[in-house]
Amino acid sequence: MLKVPGKNQNDLLWRCLNGVLCDLLMFVSYEYISYSKGLCLFMSNTLFAPFLAHYMLKERVKLWDIVGICLGFCGMICLIQPWRTPDQNSDPSDDFIGCCFGLAASVTAAFAFVY
Repeated sequence: MLKVPGKNQNDLLWRCLNGVLCDLLMFVSYEYISYSKGLCLFMSNTLFAPFLAHYMLKERVKLWDIVGICLGFCGMICLIQPWRTPDQNSDPSDDFIGCCFGLAASVTAAFAFVY
C-alpha cells in the first residue's frame, strides 16, 4: 500500500471527495444539456483556478491574467451560445439547470487542482 503521512491524509481525502463530486456534477449536467456544451463548461475550470488560488494560497493575480480570463470566458460563451434558442425537444429551463451543474463541476475541478 501507498504510505501517506498522517498530516496529508486529510487533505488527500478532501481532494478525492472533491474530485468525485466534480464527476457527479458533470454527469448530472449531461442529463440536461448536450455533451459538447457540458464538456465546454467543464473545460473552463482553468479559468476559475487563478481566483481560487488567490483566495486559498494568497497567490497574486496580475492584470494580464484577468484579461486572459475575460477573453477565455468570452470564447466559452461563443462556444456555448446561450442566445441560441433550444431545440423543439428541449426545455429552456433544462438548459439553464444543466449549465449550472456544468459550471459547478468546473468550479469543483478548479478547487481540486488548487487544493
